[in-house]
Amino acid sequence: GCLRSRTVALHGCSLCMLVVAPPFTSFAVIAGGDSGTGAIMWRSTDQGATWGEANLDAKPLMLMATGASGKSAVASGMFTVVHSTDSGVSFTKSTGTGAEGPCQSASAFRDTAGAFGITGEALLFNGVGVSTNDGSTFTASSIWGENSTYAARYGTFPTSTTWYVSAGSWPENNNKLQTGEVELTQRIRVHALKRQVRFNNPNRAAAPEGYVAGIAKTTDGGKTWTTVFSKMGEFYFNGIDCWDENNCAAVGEADSGSAPGARIYVTSDGGKTWTRTMFNAGAANSIMAVTYISATELWASGGAMVTGIPGHFHHSTDGGKTWTMDVVPGAYGTSLSFNNGRGYATVMTPEQVCGLATYA
Repeated sequence: GCLRSRTVALHGCSLCMLVVAPPFTSFAVIAGGDSGTGAIMWRSTDQGATWGEANLDAKPLMLMATGASGKSAVASGMFTVVHSTDSGVSFTKSTGTGAEGPCQSASAFRDTAGAFGITGEALLFNGVGVSTNDGSTFTASSIWGENSTYAARYGTFPTSTTWYVSAGSWPENNNKLQTGEVELTQRIRVHALKRQVRFNNPNRAAAPEGYVAGIAKTTDGGKTWTTVFSKMGEFYFNGIDCWDENNCAAVGEADSGSAPGARIYVTSDGGKTWTRTMFNAGAANSIMAVTYISATELWASGGAMVTGIPGHFHHSTDGGKTWTMDVVPGAYGTSLSFNNGRGYATVMTPEQVCGLATYA
């Protein structure tokens, strides 16, 4: 197959964060927003050839992530979580202690129909919110406390009871946040009020020792958690995905310190040991997302913070032991998923607007 990049015709959107078309759905959805319209959910039923807007019953301030399973989908954002039970045609507000934000990760359980998890350092929890009723209600499971060294970032739910969550923090930036703005990663800022996304130019206010990377695991559905990876002062984690309860991959990055660059860690023994199997050295190299297509095939996406913002798409066919990299000009990859051999990745262009890369 080959990767292609094109601008998505999404009515001049300025923000799109995640496209979902996993093998167990017949539709794809994108969560995002437009500076003039507000939060938007886009939906496609023709493999991304055309996109239409879903109906949002309760208009959230901003949506940053989405996941789908069967005919159901959820989307999480700055303050609100919404859900759909009609293949993404319409979305209504979710409720419960776990239906809060900000959460930048939303995904379906691999083995449980109608179950979803959202992840983030939210207002009411630092961990995950979980739903088992198609996203209608969410229950919170806090892994780390408020103001912890670890900040929950992305979650994956390979079984009904075994879940993994990546954590990360990075050194403070002298480029001060505007009112309503948050750092999605060390590289990207999102403005909730303007519904805009922009690259975060490095201007360090603190030493690189401020990096924190961690992974937590539960095997009892969030009742108890164990830290299975911890590293200080070198990098932080972004996305994480698991094929099953034993085989997982997590991506991390740093733009300064002793080992700047993008990296991928994998485990095949349920998190007992983690091996760094990919390292793209250099402060400009970034990585945000990873996904399993099968037990042996994985993709990860990111890019380089250089002129033209080339996208980096890493591919493995041996369970993450080795990787090759495809470069797509002007398409920094923020998320990706696959459906029946066809891949979708949301990207940021050099103009800092939303785009879509496809693989076929």
